[in-house]
Amino acid sequence: MERQKKIMAASRGGDRLSDLPEPILLHILSMLWDAKEVVRTNLLSTRWRFLWMSVPLSLCFTFTYSGNQNDTVAYLASVHRQLYYWKSCKKIKRFGIGRLRYDEIYSKDVHLWIHFATKVANVEVFKLLFITTSQHYYEFPQFGYRNSSLKALVLDHCQLNPCGSVNWSNLVSLSIGFMELTDGAMEKV
Repeated sequence: MERQKKIMAASRGGDRLSDLPEPILLHILSMLWDAKEVVRTNLLSTRWRFLWMSVPLSLCFTFTYSGNQNDTVAYLASVHRQLYYWKSCKKIKRFGIGRLRYDEIYSKDVHLWIHFATKVANVEVFKLLFITTSQHYYEFPQFGYRNSSLKALVLDHCQLNPCGSVNWSNLVSLSIGFMELTDGAMEKV
């Protein structure tokens, strides 16, 4: 009888998908390729309005270098807008920045991204992949050494120089490439 009521409701325009339990809906939403598509599902019904905020997302930004300083500035602004947009999301599982040609003038922007990943979103997987033509590496900030949610950390063209203790208690995988390490850095890590 209950099944028949649901079939009747569906034939009258009812929403059978919304009748699924929330964990199943979240799993379905997590399978969507584009995070913006996940957000667009809030238009489906009142049940879906805030459901997107509970979907574990992956945010990955890959830069294509054109040689134009204005393109880099526009890229940085785009990443900042996206982070502002996604800050209300309950769980961002992965966050990555790839192929940015690092210059010291971008260090405050990168600090903001690391703060977002480690303090705001508490991501489990964080990737920071720079391209550099000089020996000037990005110095990983001190606040980034204290995060218990990180499970995987990938760093390229960075400098590790922890002043105090390192608290990456759940870290399972650390991948470092083209890295500058100061004396005693690996012991602390």
